[in-house]
Amino acid sequence: MKNKRELIIALIVLTVLLFSFLFISRKNTNKKSISNSLNVLKFEKNSNSSNLEVSYFDDFRGVWGDGTPDGNISWQAGHSQYAERSMPTSVIHPLTEFKAEQEKILLIKRSDIKNIFFGEDATKIIDENIANYGSLLGGFFSRKGEIITSHATFDVDSDGVKEDIVETGNMGGNHFPHNGYIIKNNTIVWYVGLDAGSIDQTKDGNGFYIKSPIRDDGSSMCCPNGYRLYRVIYDKKDEFIPVWEQEVHYLKFDK
Repeated sequence: MKNKRELIIALIVLTVLLFSFLFISRKNTNKKSISNSLNVLKFEKNSNSSNLEVSYFDDFRGVWGDGTPDGNISWQAGHSQYAERSMPTSVIHPLTEFKAEQEKILLIKRSDIKNIFFGEDATKIIDENIANYGSLLGGFFSRKGEIITSHATFDVDSDGVKEDIVETGNMGGNHFPHNGYIIKNNTIVWYVGLDAGSIDQTKDGNGFYIKSPIRDDGSSMCCPNGYRLYRVIYDKKDEFIPVWEQEVHYLKFDK
């Protein structure tokens, strides 16, 4: 009886040890499987380009690419609602050129605007500035040596009155626009350095959005891999304050 009892106890202990071994092995296998899956996802997320076709994205908007012999563009990067987008966070990359201004927009006579900027004749550019955007804005920014690239009107301080939002590029430069201006009652009240970015309208008339290109993959000025979106609000004290930021990476293609 004693030997039989010892044998039963030994079998029970052996069974427990066997089940414990199998359970631990299975748990480690699952961990390894999950880990490998996450590594694959991480690799795909950080990959340089996609092997998908541009035509698969019905809202694709090309940002940069190469010219083709037939005069079209072979897009290598573009924007879409399906592009990689981070969660909005408090601002951790402060805007370096973002400040209040008080500069009156004055009517400048064409004869008071010099035609030579950076050693080049800018007569045609100045005349187009004035023809496209009027004597007031066109003449004013021409004398500053800036080309107006866009002019929009929308409310930015929640008073129900539309302000003028002007984006410009410096004459002689490239990768426009360089400068953004908020203009109220013909006075520049805020300046934003754009670095080929933009100032965009909000849905509630409180502040605006700023798109600032990012090149965190070593890309050149012409070809950013995305942009940082800033939400700017008006705080009722004649100041605009960036309150959150979000990173968006363009869809990139290798075909």
